[in-house]
Amino acid sequence: MDKFFKDFEKHPALYVALMAALASIPLSHFDPDAHLISFLVLGAVLLLTYQLLQLTHWIGDWKLRGLLLLIAIILGFVLSFHPLGNQSVLDIVLLVLFSFVFILKRFNRQIERGEITQPSDILLHKYPDSYRDDLARAKELCVTGTNLRRIFTDYIPCLRDVLQNGGRIMAIIGKPGSDAVKYGALQETGKLTDGLIRAFSGRLESSLHGLKDLTQKAWDRVEVSTVDFPLGFGLDIVDRKSADGIIYVRHYPLDAGVDKPIMVLRPNEPDWFKFYLDQFEKHLSLSQPWPQVIRVPTTLRATETPSAAESHSANEALHAIGALANKIGFTSDASQLQQGFLFPYREDEYRTFIEQAEYFFMLVISGKLVGFVLAHSSSKMNAFPRHEVYDHIAQLASEPSIIVRQICIDPDYRFNQYGRMLYNELFAEASSQYQTALTFIWEQPLNLPSIKFHKKIGWEKKEMYALKNPDGVKTSVGIWRRSLRPQRVLHPN
Repeated sequence: MDKFFKDFEKHPALYVALMAALASIPLSHFDPDAHLISFLVLGAVLLLTYQLLQLTHWIGDWKLRGLLLLIAIILGFVLSFHPLGNQSVLDIVLLVLFSFVFILKRFNRQIERGEITQPSDILLHKYPDSYRDDLARAKELCVTGTNLRRIFTDYIPCLRDVLQNGGRIMAIIGKPGSDAVKYGALQETGKLTDGLIRAFSGRLESSLHGLKDLTQKAWDRVEVSTVDFPLGFGLDIVDRKSADGIIYVRHYPLDAGVDKPIMVLRPNEPDWFKFYLDQFEKHLSLSQPWPQVIRVPTTLRATETPSAAESHSANEALHAIGALANKIGFTSDASQLQQGFLFPYREDEYRTFIEQAEYFFMLVISGKLVGFVLAHSSSKMNAFPRHEVYDHIAQLASEPSIIVRQICIDPDYRFNQYGRMLYNELFAEASSQYQTALTFIWEQPLNLPSIKFHKKIGWEKKEMYALKNPDGVKTSVGIWRRSLRPQRVLHPN
């Protein structure tokens, strides 16, 4: 009804002019006993009744519907037998009646066109049939939930469709080990035991693995954040800035077994639509970006023909790796040397590594590359650019090993254990086939940050090797070794 009154206020002059025109007609010449007037009045009342029936169907209240219908019938009989033209109150009522018919007709037409949402389309017991298609068509899909178990159980193909078509996904989920897990389990089951918390945590970890798989497909178009507090509701927001946007709100009642009620909101319900958009923004502002280690994507090893979106993501990864390597490339600037350095490869050389190196991982945060580790097996030494130091390492390798060529973290993201996370992923995958890892670290020029970091996480320096540079410049490196053992994956606190 609020929409109805707003519509009335928007065009009041139209209805005032209509009533004035009708009032100006000299009605006294009509025969009070003429049946024509009675039929006109009765017709107007029937039209009003029809409009009222449509309106009450929209309201969904059968008691109110019956009451309005009864009032309309009584009013129709009274007016149809009333003589017009004596300037009585009922004459005025008749004029208002005609005006009200036009207002209701316009209002009901807006309902038919979908310009106004019916209450029965807002509060639902379950998701409508259009839910799956709405998710899949999204150009931007924002999802929030304590563990997102429902969407990763039933609707993961829709998320893949979003990325396949070049769309973006933003996800907010509970942080492992936080109060979000504890109270999320309580919300879901109504109880709080260690077993229930572990089960809830397992479902959350499963969803995070699902998000990692999506990030692997489109690392630059998937953003994952976590919250350490319980959520009272979850959101699925399709194209939040579009006129065709839609928000599905699922409430998390205590020990109800299912999420309900389900609210469906569109931009033509501006108050609540904006309210939940603001809630999403607030959750996002209180969340922490979740780092993910994935393989550097390549389309050359793909088992299926890559889409245009996948090819774009692979090319973007190549460019981002080159840009980050150049950002921390060797320089004579003393202040920059304190952050660590490397000697970048050319982009075509990085492309070769992406295509052939078995262990090339990148660390992604909110669609941005913040680090990578490049390694390969000792058996592939000859497949890559030759260098004196790698010839020496090959002679030292008494058994099959992995050779770490480069590891780097964006200086803006240092001191978050991200380098450890990259090595954890590398060691976890390589330790089933290899017993040792080998690398070198520059000592002249001195790369002190890298030396400290590798020593801290268990690498041991085996020897120093002086490079035989033809230009006579003295340079040397330390050869480092690491025994491979299964590593527990660590996430930053």
